[in-house]
Amino acid sequence: MTSRAFRVDERCNHFVRCAGVVVMGNILDQHERAMRRWSSVDDAELLRSSRRAPGAFTELVRRHTDGLFKYAAIRVGPDAAQDVVAETFSDGFDRQDRFDPSRGDVRGWLFGIAAIQLRRHAVRERRWLQHAAAATGHTRLDDADEQELRTVERVDASRLAPALASALLSLSPAERDVLLLYALEEMSHEQIARALGIRRGAAKTRLSRGCARLREQLTPTIAVNDLERSEP
Repeated sequence: MTSRAFRVDERCNHFVRCAGVVVMGNILDQHERAMRRWSSVDDAELLRSSRRAPGAFTELVRRHTDGLFKYAAIRVGPDAAQDVVAETFSDGFDRQDRFDPSRGDVRGWLFGIAAIQLRRHAVRERRWLQHAAAATGHTRLDDADEQELRTVERVDASRLAPALASALLSLSPAERDVLLLYALEEMSHEQIARALGIRRGAAKTRLSRGCARLREQLTPTIAVNDLERSEP
């Protein structure tokens, strides 16, 4: 190859690389603009728009994945929690026409779906809690961050994990549903009732019963007075 031909070939390669950078830059810019477009939209509108605009549902997933994952991971472990979260969003996308804003917000609706999905993992939930309750040393309940439950903010989570797992195991699934929505998501009795499709009185009763059992189980490890916060 002559030096002139080599220089021409190099120039062509340079132009191709530059064009590729420009194209990728445009794609990324479009993606960022699309994400910014939905970032200020409320959840209900995102859900309404999700069939015709995939970016809307992507934003909904971004907003609620962490909360749903923590809610599931403390009950079934991190691996199964990923399945629960994926199933929740898949079911939510398929059932979006059934969402009724007069019965609660999208966040509560998604957690209600997650609670249903967790019923399908009942065996895994019991096995995970039994395993976590029997753990020693610094085994964590969920491998997530240090804020598994607001009630244990002042306690070393690794030390508390087995006792907490044992306490959760003593509750019924319905009591765990209510207690963890209250503790992790700071939902009120009314919000919990709407999310789970139960009466407010039932939510309050299950929470009271769950707190009492947790107090009995955890008193040697932690004072659980934090559970008895005022109604938000």
